[in-house]
Amino acid sequence: MIHRRQEKINRQIMTQVSELLLLRSSDPRLKLVSVTRAQVSPDLRKARIFYSVLADQAGQSEAAAALRKAAGFIRSNLAATLGLRAVPELLFVYDKNVENAQRVHQVLAELKSESPANPSLDLTEASGADEAQP
Repeated sequence: MIHRRQEKINRQIMTQVSELLLLRSSDPRLKLVSVTRAQVSPDLRKARIFYSVLADQAGQSEAAAALRKAAGFIRSNLAATLGLRAVPELLFVYDKNVENAQRVHQVLAELKSESPANPSLDLTEASGADEAQP
């Protein structure tokens, strides 16, 4: 069970890291990184930051290396804004949920384009909604 304090810190970390990557980072590899969520441990010592990248496989690995390199910079900036006694250790995790959602959307679009339009099948007629009442 996640407590309110953890939820608040999760939101703060996600917001702050997103802003740091977008506005204060000088590394161009980080400009295509989007933070999808953050998850801090119950003891507040570790934080997993889930991210996605709008790039191919090579771009994803470059972004992962850039995030590892920028972890100290991000952590020191979080120290100034979070107001915690100890800033959590940051672990960056590639979020495959975005990729999976895109894949599902693509499959659904393919299925929709493959299915022939059948004007004789109308859901309102099949349900009997348009039948005249005696």
